[in-house]
Amino acid sequence: MECEFSVELGADDPTLAVPWRSPDGSVGFVDLRFDSSMIVELSEVKEFPELGEFLRALNSGEFATAKCDVWFDTLMDVDDEPYEAAMKCASYVDVYFAGARLASFEEHELRARAVVKRVRAAEEIRGRAEVVVRRAWFGEDEGFYWTVYLTGYGEDSDSSRQQWAKAMRVVEKALS
Repeated sequence: MECEFSVELGADDPTLAVPWRSPDGSVGFVDLRFDSSMIVELSEVKEFPELGEFLRALNSGEFATAKCDVWFDTLMDVDDEPYEAAMKCASYVDVYFAGARLASFEEHELRARAVVKRVRAAEEIRGRAEVVVRRAWFGEDEGFYWTVYLTGYGEDSDSSRQQWAKAMRVVEKALS
């Protein structure tokens, strides 16, 4: 399976604050490690139950998650062209180490590269992943996190969603 790795630590690159709240206060951080029963309450999981399995697996191990989203799209970019698909199902999950390794860039980079290597060795499917190392703030403490992007390709929403779910299982296995 195709998988990429990158680092985005520039002044204009995305960052994460944990805990976080939307500007209007309508949504915010939910500590799924503390209360995994909240996974089924997430709007993204209600629409995409497969995501719930992924979040449960991540939050029950050495990781914690902070944000996620899933969407369908027919607009393809250059990275999507090899799949010759009409539709894609895509997602991101912001993931960080639960524990003392929050501040170690080296640990984040080393582990991300290992995950990418394992994903690339997996079966070939109509899907791809990307792991991006970014800067995070945990209260007053600076650290790092990963944004894990997953994309599945197909001719319609059902087939792209099936490939996305397969990609998610591959990445879940690589993270364990």
